[in-house]
Amino acid sequence: TAYYEGRIYSNRGEMTSAMRSWLRAVDVGDKSEDVLTKARTYFAMGNVYSRLFQWDKYVDTYIKAAELFEAGGVEQSYHHSILRVASGCSALAKAEEARAWLDKATALYDSMSDSNKSTYFSTYLTWLTTFGLTDVIPAVLSDYLCSGLNIDWLSVANGYVHLGDFKAARAA
Repeated sequence: TAYYEGRIYSNRGEMTSAMRSWLRAVDVGDKSEDVLTKARTYFAMGNVYSRLFQWDKYVDTYIKAAELFEAGGVEQSYHHSILRVASGCSALAKAEEARAWLDKATALYDSMSDSNKSTYFSTYLTWLTTFGLTDVIPAVLSDYLCSGLNIDWLSVANGYVHLGDFKAARAA
């Protein structure tokens, strides 16, 4: 199918051909009942839009992926997608939209995989630093560093930079 053809191109690093295949998959998928392949197609397209810094398209495709993963009952992929939407909204300087998606993620935190929990903290820290909400950063850093999760050290360092603690940032 066009989705898997796109994955092959993507694995080869041929992103233009991959995107062509995925766009064809979306067109064909409109007539299909295969919700999960459609969701995976949108998710894969979002990865390409990220590389191209096309944040509007990135957000749009991850919203579609999230809706489809939720409809298909694939909980962890739904969680991952909404975290990507929050991240994209932050990149677009859409603080309220990003916050709304983070609120959805916060409500689902207990049911997230460890990988998604780590992504949640990283996304939340990015949102806090992007929009200058430094009063919350220390508590989030503490929770993240004590969580036992894999740590995104660049997000942690960025949090410390925004607090003016350059020694801790360098140590991270």
